[in-house]
Amino acid sequence: PTEKLAETRAELRRKMLKIENAAVDAGGDIAKYILLAVINEDMTFDKLKAKGMPCERTYFYDKRRKYYWLLSKEI
Repeated sequence: PTEKLAETRAELRRKMLKIENAAVDAGGDIAKYILLAVINEDMTFDKLKAKGMPCERTYFYDKRRKYYWLLSKEI
C-alpha cells in the first residue's frame, strides 16, 4: 500500500508540473493569473484584474488559449 501511495503521489506531482510549466510557457509574467483562472471556475477576468493582473483582456485570453493548447500537447 505504501508503494502504491508513493507512485500515485509521484504521478500527481508530474501532472502538476506539466500544468505549471504550460502556464509559464504560455504566459510568462502572467502565469500565476492563468493558473488562477483555470483552477477557479469563478475567477473572472475582472476579478483577476482587481488582484493586480498587469495586462488587458485580449492579451490575457490569447495567453490562456495558448496555455490550453500547450497543455493539450503534453497529455
